[in-house]
Amino acid sequence: MEDNRKDFDILNKMKRLPGGLVIIPLVLAVIIATFFPQAFQIGGYVTALFYDGNSAMMGLFLIVCGSAINIRQVGMPLYKGVTLTGIKLLLGVAVGLLVGKLCGPAGILGLTPFCIDCSHHQLQ
Repeated sequence: MEDNRKDFDILNKMKRLPGGLVIIPLVLAVIIATFFPQAFQIGGYVTALFYDGNSAMMGLFLIVCGSAINIRQVGMPLYKGVTLTGIKLLLGVAVGLLVGKLCGPAGILGLTPFCIDCSHHQLQ
């Protein structure tokens, strides 16, 4: 007995497009929200998640992405992230202290050492 159904194989079709697993559902959601704005407002946590809670949606997205990571793969990315963040912090503090010592509390070009220290993340 042979099955005459067509298998659409949606997953492989979505994978053909670079980023298709993210872009295609996003475009479909945008189209639905544009033409039928009340479609996602069915009440309860769904409305809160899709319309009021951007941080809740981002948290859900990060949990889903993180659940696909094998715990053995965490070591090197965690090491690199902590190292780069620490170096960035130390360099920012060093630049702020250096400007404070050389130019005093008035700073340089109207920028106080505190202002320079707080904006060190933009000095990359």
